[in-house]
Amino acid sequence: LLSGLSPFMGDDDNETIQNVSGAEWDFEDESFEVVSDMSKKFIEELLIRDPKKRNDIYKCLGHEWLKKAHTIEAKKLSTDNLKKFLARRRWQKTANALRALSRLGSMGMGGLGAAAPGGAAPGGGAGGLLGGLKKDDVPKGPPVFKQKLKDCKIIEGSAARFECQITGNPEPEVEWYRNGELLKECKQLTFLYDENDNCKLIITEGKHADAGEYKVVAENRHGKVSCSAKLIINDPVPSDDESASDAESDISEEESEDEDKDVVLKSDAITKYYTIKDELGKGRFGVVCKCVNKKTGKQFAAKFIKCSKPQDREDVIHEMEIMNTIRHKRLLRLADAFETPSQQEMILVMELVTGGELFEKVVEEEFISENDVTHYMKQILEGLEHMHKQEVLHLDLKPENIMIVKQDSRQIKLIDFGLARKYNPKENLKVMFGTPEFVAPEVLTYDRITPATDMWSIGVIAYVLLSGLSPFMGDNDAETLANVQTAEWDFDDPVFDDISDEAKDFIEKLLVLKATARISVAKCMEHPWLTTKKETGKRIKTDRLKAFTARRKWKKALTAIRSTNFLSRILAGARATAEGEKKSGGG
Repeated sequence: LLSGLSPFMGDDDNETIQNVSGAEWDFEDESFEVVSDMSKKFIEELLIRDPKKRNDIYKCLGHEWLKKAHTIEAKKLSTDNLKKFLARRRWQKTANALRALSRLGSMGMGGLGAAAPGGAAPGGGAGGLLGGLKKDDVPKGPPVFKQKLKDCKIIEGSAARFECQITGNPEPEVEWYRNGELLKECKQLTFLYDENDNCKLIITEGKHADAGEYKVVAENRHGKVSCSAKLIINDPVPSDDESASDAESDISEEESEDEDKDVVLKSDAITKYYTIKDELGKGRFGVVCKCVNKKTGKQFAAKFIKCSKPQDREDVIHEMEIMNTIRHKRLLRLADAFETPSQQEMILVMELVTGGELFEKVVEEEFISENDVTHYMKQILEGLEHMHKQEVLHLDLKPENIMIVKQDSRQIKLIDFGLARKYNPKENLKVMFGTPEFVAPEVLTYDRITPATDMWSIGVIAYVLLSGLSPFMGDNDAETLANVQTAEWDFDDPVFDDISDEAKDFIEKLLVLKATARISVAKCMEHPWLTTKKETGKRIKTDRLKAFTARRKWKKALTAIRSTNFLSRILAGARATAEGEKKSGGG
């Protein structure tokens, strides 16, 4: 606080820990020239290697520095170093959280470590806690841009984002400038850093005054680098309808070329047709990598799926068949499929969506409006309407499965059709899977599922987007599922005071216990909330939605494992009960 310097910081975590172990520190920096002797003595009596010799809390409270502070000649202390210290801490914050989550996985939570976000390696092992904090073996040197800033064009009033990737050892300190003026974080400006060296500047609500040249500067002891990009701000477009044709340009042009072609499983090696690039993520199923079509140069995502059991192969074939059936601009498109000769691995090549999850994009802004929510809900419903017309149920609609097509886009696609099922109105289809907060009551009671099962999830998604609250969430999965089973929810929270009656009516017509009473996707598309032109209306704060999104990210890997097993046990019990009642004539 006095200097903005960290007394034990080394070039990496190992060196820092070494300095702590040896209690090596000093007041040699010039910033301490204006710091009082009493404050230095306060520190000296605490940073002692032998804990018995350190002042306790009572001696600290009675220290002359605290008692006589008002008598000390006031000298201004520069906050420059402290700003750099805070920027560096923000840079590391997410990475440390992810490492901690990864270590939790290796300490008795099954496969969680293997599915750590961002592909982080599981912790533990011989290195123990401190071993989990080691930096990657990056050579020491000046910062380097792995990806530079790109010009950004937005409509006035919407969010703007600049993003780059910077690496260096030691980790660089980063500063942002607009038209040569140093920027400070505030409500309008947010600086984000993550474990993948991504460095972002988010402008919450772009005004014409924000337009200009933005520069990012990264510096460590070995050197300094910078790059610039321009922010262009256009006047707002009158309505969603008038801008629809422009918005559709966000959807990849190549979709129409192959829309009617079914993907056939190839036995050739994928490398015959595609160049495999960076890993994008991993999970229990396998790995997803970026790949490039050798003939066209187009980028795709290749999902490598382990097939250790015959059922695994059948599941992939099922997903292929579903994706061949439901080609639509709002649904992730399957481009190719491969199988190794041993049938131990299958690869699905799908279009590459790079904008991230919808909810994560929405919370980049401090406020959203109901118009924003209806803009996204219409698109979700467009994709679902096509699925239902093809007699396919998604059955896993949740925030993680709604993706933005690309950065700076407002167009979405539904993804993940691994749990989707063909629907025949004449058959009694039942399932035993789902995500507790979004699953419909009829799944829990092991009753027949219909398109209305997806509509329940649509109601939950609308509720969460508008409020940041989860309507059925309890203290644990059992309580959540109990709330779902009785359809217990309300609009009692004050956040709904600013939500329109049309929006509430839309949700009320979906979150109905009796599946046959829910409105269909076609009726949703005709609902006044989505069809009536509205003024922008009151702005909705996204702070609760940020908390909801953060909670889901934190629990993502763990919940995927724990909830599936838990839900399966509950549903197995429900099925056994239902079958027993039928045998005894009670059904």
